[in-house]
Amino acid sequence: MTNQPEAKLSMEAGICYSSVAMVTDFDCWHPDHDNVTIEQIIKTLENNSGKANKLISELSKQNNIKCNDDIKNLSRNSIVTDLSKSNKVAKNRLKNILSSNESKR
Repeated sequence: MTNQPEAKLSMEAGICYSSVAMVTDFDCWHPDHDNVTIEQIIKTLENNSGKANKLISELSKQNNIKCNDDIKNLSRNSIVTDLSKSNKVAKNRLKNILSSNESKR
């Protein structure tokens, strides 16, 4: 499975997106690898969960994470509605995808 649909949709919406994938086993495709047990998979899942929690904890402390400006500003050229004619409720609902300048119009 891939994250292609999520990545494409987030890009279309101008939302910065990143994916983290952690493998649990590869015996299903690797001809030279012994079969794994459910217990081994569960242990790997638990280890990966700890790693994912640590990653999220460390990333959430960062203040300088940058997103590609082309993606962040994508909605500037894709919104054809005159936002000055939009009501505050609609602007508030879209605040996460509108830049701060657009949401003030």
